[in-house]
Amino acid sequence: MYGNVYNNSTPIYRQRITKQQAQEIALKHVPGHILHVDMDLEHGVLVYEVFILTFTAPICLA
Repeated sequence: MYGNVYNNSTPIYRQRITKQQAQEIALKHVPGHILHVDMDLEHGVLVYEVFILTFTAPICLA
């Protein structure tokens, strides 16, 4: 359970995914080659940042 940042009395539950799952999801949206994957804490929520080298330019998906 994570802190409720929306001032709602209902607790927020989130499903965690693995690094491998984050990479697979990112590559479904943006074809290319994964350069790097980071896990960060943003506003109390863990997120993966996936850096992908595409045929045109590098992209970061958070």
